[in-house]
Amino acid sequence: MLDLVVDNLEATAADILIVVGRTQTGLSNWKPSRFPGEYIYHELESLTPGPASTVAAAVSQIPKDSDVIVLNSDQVVREGIGPFRDALSRVGYGGLVMTMTATGDRWSFVETRAGVVKRLVEKEEISSEATVGVYGWTHRSILELSLSLGTSDDYAVKGELYVGPTFNPLIAAGIPVLTHYVGAMEQAVAGLGTPSDLETSLGLGWFQDYLSSKDRR
Repeated sequence: MLDLVVDNLEATAADILIVVGRTQTGLSNWKPSRFPGEYIYHELESLTPGPASTVAAAVSQIPKDSDVIVLNSDQVVREGIGPFRDALSRVGYGGLVMTMTATGDRWSFVETRAGVVKRLVEKEEISSEATVGVYGWTHRSILELSLSLGTSDDYAVKGELYVGPTFNPLIAAGIPVLTHYVGAMEQAVAGLGTPSDLETSLGLGWFQDYLSSKDRR
């Protein structure tokens, strides 16, 4: 699963991949099979209050002048991450959220106006536009601001701190956060995180073609 997600990055030798995991999971023994850049494994001794805190634990490993993409480890995007990276470079200053059409209470959802995010809500269907789990910041300093403001208990959802809502304090401060829409779930994104998600994804023709192209069958 991790190798598929890393393949999806369409990385170059100039990129740095940071994977965060806990001790005693065996993840420290894993290395990406086809990542051309620098790879760092950041190990945590215990559970964090949520994904946002997990990202914050490893943020010091990111070069200060770099743009940053944070993504979950359980999805493949049909178009790859390359177009998202290109879109992030055009933002100039601020953030970028990859979105798709989806329904249900398992996603984060965005309220937008002309492609600009007005708010992002976790596990509440405020629109038909959900986040994929791929987020971008044009500079590490903006990510640090996002995390420092968005990891208080005020932003916790059911006791957990998610990455998506950390954009809300940036939006409140007037820092633009835009969307990068990729299409409808299953047509544009394959989920890998649960057995049922994987079973559904394996029935998608485009995902089978993707596996063949990556020689990952």
